[in-house]
Amino acid sequence: FTASERPALNKEDFLKVKSGDIVLRDDWQDADSWNKFVECHEEARYCHLFHYPHVLGCYGYAPRNICFIRNNSIVGVLPATLVRNLFYKRKIISQPFSEYGGLLLDPSLDGNDIPQVFSALMAYGQRHSDAMSIEMHGNHGVPELWHDKWTVSSLPHHVAVLPLRSPADELWRKVVRYSVRKAVNQARERGLYIVS
Repeated sequence: FTASERPALNKEDFLKVKSGDIVLRDDWQDADSWNKFVECHEEARYCHLFHYPHVLGCYGYAPRNICFIRNNSIVGVLPATLVRNLFYKRKIISQPFSEYGGLLLDPSLDGNDIPQVFSALMAYGQRHSDAMSIEMHGNHGVPELWHDKWTVSSLPHHVAVLPLRSPADELWRKVVRYSVRKAVNQARERGLYIVS
């Protein structure tokens, strides 16, 4: 959609929702504390970083850095965007174009804390009457025990894991498909190389 149709970021759009002692804020501005939380979490992915939703602004999506706070400390993050199109009106998505988004919760949260997070998120969704749903692409950062209780799974993706116990040349020969090896070799023959 055009720039004039982009979802506006009005002051009233930024909300604080409290559930128990956990507070949801969708106007989080401290990129350093957010990224520190993400970088210390073993289930974090690139799309959990603070600026990823802002990059998607090039598509006309409005960033929503939803943060869960307890006692001035981050206990969860939900990087998201407010998306609008003709098919589904408005919805909040974490993260478009990625299957690794979704909530990233502090692993120390217990069985009493996680319902507070989801309750705050549900209250937030209800207060956004123009957003029809909150959609999360990925659930890596939420304990598996809570997946079915608070979310509805639709078209689930699988995460590829490649154990790196074998030598690289063995992985290349035995794990990587022939068609992929052929395409990489053709690229090498044409002078393509990778700099790390």
